[in-house]
Amino acid sequence: MRVRRPTLATLVAIAWSLPFLAISGDLPVPTGEHPVGRVSLCWADSKRAGLETREIVVRIWYPAARAGSVPAAYMPGIERLHSSTGTGALSKLFGPTWSSIASGELKSHSYERVPMVPGAKFPVLVFSPGGGTTAIAYTTQMEELASHGYVVVGVEHPSEAPGMVCPDGHVVKTADEFWDRARRDTPDAESFEKEITEAEAADVVFVIDRLAGLGSDRESVFYSRLDMNRIGVFGHSRGGRNAARVCQLERRVKACLNQDGSFSWEPFWLDQNGRSMEQPFMMIDHLDPELPAEVFTKMGTNREAYAQQRSARQAEAREKLYGTVAGGSYHVTIKTPGISHNSFLDVRQLGRPDAGTINIWPKDVQAATPHLRILNLITTCTRVFFDKTLRGVPGLVTDLARGEAEVEVRVFGAAAK
Repeated sequence: MRVRRPTLATLVAIAWSLPFLAISGDLPVPTGEHPVGRVSLCWADSKRAGLETREIVVRIWYPAARAGSVPAAYMPGIERLHSSTGTGALSKLFGPTWSSIASGELKSHSYERVPMVPGAKFPVLVFSPGGGTTAIAYTTQMEELASHGYVVVGVEHPSEAPGMVCPDGHVVKTADEFWDRARRDTPDAESFEKEITEAEAADVVFVIDRLAGLGSDRESVFYSRLDMNRIGVFGHSRGGRNAARVCQLERRVKACLNQDGSFSWEPFWLDQNGRSMEQPFMMIDHLDPELPAEVFTKMGTNREAYAQQRSARQAEAREKLYGTVAGGSYHVTIKTPGISHNSFLDVRQLGRPDAGTINIWPKDVQAATPHLRILNLITTCTRVFFDKTLRGVPGLVTDLARGEAEVEVRVFGAAAK
C-alpha cells in the first residue's frame, strides 16, 4: 500500500477549481457540457424467491440534447404525496427545506423527458441510496455526473425508500413485511445488515436486467443509447455496501464505488466463499473529529482501547478486503472540517442541520462547513474513478491527492502499479 500525493493532472485541476454555482439553500448548477434530462419508471419484480412482489421505482438522469422550457420540480410526483405516510419520513429527511419541496417551489436542474443526446452510447451508473433515503436526495451528484456524459440510474428500494410515486400516480408502500421478517430472523446487527444487503443488491441486479431491455425498446428515450458494456455501480451508506455486493454477484458490472458505507470500518463483506471482488473498487470515506470523553464512557470503553480496536479493524480491512480486490482498490478520505455522513446528500446544502449523533464537529465548525466544496470533492472523486475504470482515462485516480490535508488517497493491489 502506498499513499500518493502527485502533482494534479490538468483535467482534475480544472474539475477541482470549478465551483458549484449556488448559495446555501439552492442546488448547484451542473458543470458538464450536457443539459440533464430525467425520467422516472416503475418496474415490478415478481419472480424473486422468498419475497413479495417488489415495485421498484427508478430515477434516471441522462445527457440531454437540449434543455426543456421549465426545470423539473426537485421531487417527481410530489402532488401525489401529500396524503401519503411517506411524507413524515421525507419531512424529517429534508428538514426546513421540505416545505419548498412539498410545494414544488424547489426546482432541480433537470428537464423531464427531453430527448437524449443523439448518436453516442453512454456508460451507465446505477446508484443505491442510503437506508431510509431516496435517490432524489442525491440530485446534486446525479445531475453532475449526467452532465458529464453518464446515464445515472437511482434505485428506490421498496424495503425502505419513502415517498415513491410511480409514473401512473400511485404511491408505492414500504415493504413492512420484509422489515418484520428481517428483524425477527437476524440475531445481530451485522447479520441484519447482510440480510438487507442481499435483498437490495438483488434490486440493483433486477434493474440492470431491465435496463438492458430498455436500451432495445424503440419507444424509449434510451433506445440504442445505453452502453451496457460499461456499467458502474455506486451507493451511499448502506447503498455503498449494496453496490459492493452487486459487484460480487454481477460480472456485467465493471467498477464499484462505496460512498461512506463502512460497517465496523469495513467497506464490504467477503462473499460466502471468502472471495473479495474482481472489479476495481473505491471507498470514499469522511473524517470525524476525535470523540469527546463522555462518548467512550457510554460505550463502556476508553479512548486508548477504542483507538486500538479501530486501528486493528482498519488494518484487517486493508489486508483482507482492499488488498484482495483483483482490479485494484482505492481508499479516499475527505478531511474537510465539518464534513459528516450527511454531506454526501443534498440535505446539508439545502439547510438541514445534523443531529448530534451524526455530527460531532464543534458547532462553530459546522456553521462554517463549505457544503458546496464538499459536494464538489465527492462528485469529482466519483467521476474521476469511473472516468478511469469505464472510459479508460489514464492515471486520474492517483491524481486526486493534492498534496494538502483535505484529501488523502490510499492505493492497493493492482491499482498501485
